Amino acid sequence: MFKKIIFVTAICFGLVCCMQQNVNAQQENKKEKQEKKVLERPNPTGASQVDAYVKKAFDTYDESVNISAAIEFIKVEVKPVPDKGDGVTTEVKISNGKGEALSKENALKQLAELLIRAMKQNDNIKSLGEMKKGATEEVKTLPMMQKPKASKALAKGGEAEAYAIGETKTQIDLINQQIATLKAIKNN
Repeated sequence: MFKKIIFVTAICFGLVCCMQQNVNAQQENKKEKQEKKVLERPNPTGASQVDAYVKKAFDTYDESVNISAAIEFIKVEVKPVPDKGDGVTTEVKISNGKGEALSKENALKQLAELLIRAMKQNDNIKSLGEMKKGATEEVKTLPMMQKPKASKALAKGGEAEAYAIGETKTQIDLINQQIATLKAIKNN
């Protein structure tokens, strides 16, 4: 009897573990799909303000994607290394995406350029708000046959704008963090 209880318990435990791994794998796949989701630029609708808004929103989206890729290209790693004396020193490795070493000055210069680009994104995002109002008003005045296409394009532009807003804030924070880390380095 005792062996049967242990056997059944072991089987149940094994099933629970397998199901948990499956759930974890599904959640990771879902996250990867969301992260790799690429927005597709809609075709022109013929409504000038809607098309202008969508074009600017997707240009801003594309620039956000490019800035994110450029940020990932510069790696700043700070590792604590115990020394033979009385403390811990840090080892700093600054490299590009290919693993090639970069100088502190070169990395700071590249990050400063990225920060300028990310700050320009803020200006683009602010102008998108005004453009969206005009595009929304234009959709209301369009002929009934043109409204669905224009509304769909407007919604896609909104998705691109929302992505750019969130991504730009993250980019500015990350760039500032990397710059602060580099500035704190004494020798390199």
